[in-house]
Amino acid sequence: MFFTPIFLAVGAWINIAYKKQKINGVLLCIITYIIFVVEVTCVILHVPKGEDCSMYFSLPLVIGTLLGIVLNISVIKENWMTNFLKSASLIIYCSQYGFINVYKKLMGDINEVMLWITVVISGCILAYSIQKLKIELRKLIIKQKGK
Repeated sequence: MFFTPIFLAVGAWINIAYKKQKINGVLLCIITYIIFVVEVTCVILHVPKGEDCSMYFSLPLVIGTLLGIVLNISVIKENWMTNFLKSASLIIYCSQYGFINVYKKLMGDINEVMLWITVVISGCILAYSIQKLKIELRKLIIKQKGK
């Protein structure tokens, strides 16, 4: 709700800049990534760790340039895999903080790497389960309409 418009706006701006000025996408991506690494290093060294220390000012620039490169150099074909991945990425993104809160309450003080792995696996399982349920429900509805 708060960060998504920033990412979309930066990605759209960079995409427009690519088309108007023919910017070298790889060079721009490397520059923004270097800025991101410098910012992350400064934050890690100088700012006490808080609850949400994963949002950086340069992150939208990096994501935006990557989005611009992908939009300009690849043609995404619509098939079952791309449709699945689009839906799955939304489910995983929306469920990650829920899983983090549940696992922190259940397991207490857990290693961050183990928490991350558990959340990623849980999100993938949830996304796969929801996608399979949607497919089965569509089949059931079609079968019911056919009778």
